[in-house]
Amino acid sequence: MRIDIWTAEIYVKYTATDAEIFHLTIQTVGKRKDAAIKSAKSKVITYLKKSNKHFIKLGLAWIEHAEVIEKAIYDCFVELKEKGLHKKAIMHQLKLTYHEFIFFENYYLGRTKKLTYQKYLYFKEFMKDEQIRKRFKIPKSEFMKFIQSHN
Repeated sequence: MRIDIWTAEIYVKYTATDAEIFHLTIQTVGKRKDAAIKSAKSKVITYLKKSNKHFIKLGLAWIEHAEVIEKAIYDCFVELKEKGLHKKAIMHQLKLTYHEFIFFENYYLGRTKKLTYQKYLYFKEFMKDEQIRKRFKIPKSEFMKFIQSHN
């Protein structure tokens, strides 16, 4: 999954003579400049509301695409789960079906069989890697990390 990182500056005008510029780093799923701008503005607004600062005007001063990171869908799922997002928000953001969400959540919560290296070697004698992964209900990215850590 493609994660884009943006750098933005948001201009905030408090009074006719008082202003401030906020520097932010924003992550979006895919190269979506409009979503990055909206996210940056909303982050500044929530910060200003929490600190009880009233402003007259808020605008985008500058935005730049910084970098692209490729992550596995399960890694993105873990990040969103740790942020405390609800099921429907995670499903919508990652475009997961209900069954995919349940599959990832069961693995995340430890409700699947544990795969050790000894078990892997035993099953490797008569099963393919994909069959082992499905038997133990492990996401592909985590299974690949498991195999690479033992080679």
